[in-house]
Parts: sequence; C-alpha cells; structure tokens
Amino acid sequence: MMTIDHVVRDLMNYFAAIGAAAGRTFSMRDFHTQVMMNAYAPEDRDCLQGALASLCDSGIVEATSPTDYLLTAKGLTRVRELRQSRP
Repeated sequence: MMTIDHVVRDLMNYFAAIGAAAGRTFSMRDFHTQVMMNAYAPEDRDCLQGALASLCDSGIVEATSPTDYLLTAKGLTRVRELRQSRP
C-alpha cells in the first residue's frame, strides 16, 4: 500500500527526472500518467491528493486551479538539490 510520503517522493523524483522548471504547470493528467500509473487500488490513488496538499503546504507547488499545479521557485530549488544528489 502506498503512503502520502511515498507519493510525495515519487512526485519529487518525477519533477527531477523531467528537469522541471519554475513556473511550469502540471495537470492531474500528468501526475496520473507519470506518477500514479501503477497504482490501481482506490486507497493508493487517494494518496495523490494528500501528497499534492503536502507539497502545497511546504511551498513546493502552488495550486492554480482544481486540476493544475505550478512548480514554485522553492520547488525548483528542491528539484535541483535532488538532481545534484543523484550519482
């Protein structure tokens, strides 16, 4: 079973893998296609909303609509740190 922390980690890894830039808008479709593609149980899929709320609360992303999220400057800094920490 997935947890919100697991999905937060997966979202951050997704942002790092694609080289996301500050100000880039992501839709729920992006998250479902790229991050939640192997989550079939409803309780696992429900973790996505909690993970996005957590990232909003920490200032990593900002909700621009009910389905779109903007990567903030703080989020970009965290993504860069994540990318640099990889071997």
